[in-house]
Amino acid sequence: MHMGNVLEHVTDPLALLLQAHTLLADGGVAVIKVPNDFSYLQEHFYNHGIVKKPHWVAPLDHISYFNRDGLINICKAAGFECVDFLCDQLIELFALNPITNYFEDKSTGKSCHLARIEMENIFHAISPHKTIELYRILGDLGIGRELIGVFKKEV
Repeated sequence: MHMGNVLEHVTDPLALLLQAHTLLADGGVAVIKVPNDFSYLQEHFYNHGIVKKPHWVAPLDHISYFNRDGLINICKAAGFECVDFLCDQLIELFALNPITNYFEDKSTGKSCHLARIEMENIFHAISPHKTIELYRILGDLGIGRELIGVFKKEV
């Protein structure tokens, strides 16, 4: 089952997950990808003055926010077991360097994005398998711009 862009119009993620649970076959799997917001890394940046405000808060674009634990918990509440978890897009690490802190200097955003793509392309060129393992480790840490959870329907 592919729900496509159904999420664009959802105001209650739990209701959507409960509906997905009823539609999936026993043992079915849902792959969920969401922005990683209110992560440890973002909180660290804010608490240590690396960013002056929580730039990830976007009320018109995002009506729900998830970090690693939040996504796992809401899926569990909807009857899903987490079977794999990854994070990707290490772009937020550029905020550690004042010269490339795109949160505070928007003019560096494009170059940080292009550098992030190049970095990830290098990882994939070396070893797609090890890159996925790296994404799993990042998932365990909850570090990365996007969360990708694989959830199995509990029966």
